[in-house]
Amino acid sequence: MRLPNDYKLCDSQLVRMNLVYAIVRDEILESQDVYLKYHNRHRKQKDFKIGDLVLLKTHYLSDASKGFAAKLAPKRDGPYRIVEQISDNVFSLEHHST
Repeated sequence: MRLPNDYKLCDSQLVRMNLVYAIVRDEILESQDVYLKYHNRHRKQKDFKIGDLVLLKTHYLSDASKGFAAKLAPKRDGPYRIVEQISDNVFSLEHHST
């Protein structure tokens, strides 16, 4: 295998590929910013505190053998009391009996 004798050609191709890479990276970042703007347009910041009562979203699966239809099941379960905040969006809950 022979290496090309014209190193200037290789250097110019490398410079061109780096330029194309930089342009594509900038376009992707700009596109992500636009998407994020439209995605967050109707979002509301929810601030929960320890001790707040919340409802837990449930997800049931239909089971024809038991005659259970998920679309008729309750969508939320609770109330639950927030016991601990693990991160910004993750909380530890305990069932609150009335």
